[in-house]
Amino acid sequence: LPTTLLIGRDGCLIGAMSGPAKWDGADALALIAGLER
Repeated sequence: LPTTLLIGRDGCLIGAMSGPAKWDGADALALIAGLER
């Protein structure tokens, strides 16, 4: 099962998505928008 992990500058996990990532989909965009804050 594909998993995407987003790691912060400090090396800690800041986000994750299980399954195939559709980066232009609503879930991925919401994840990215939340991390920008």
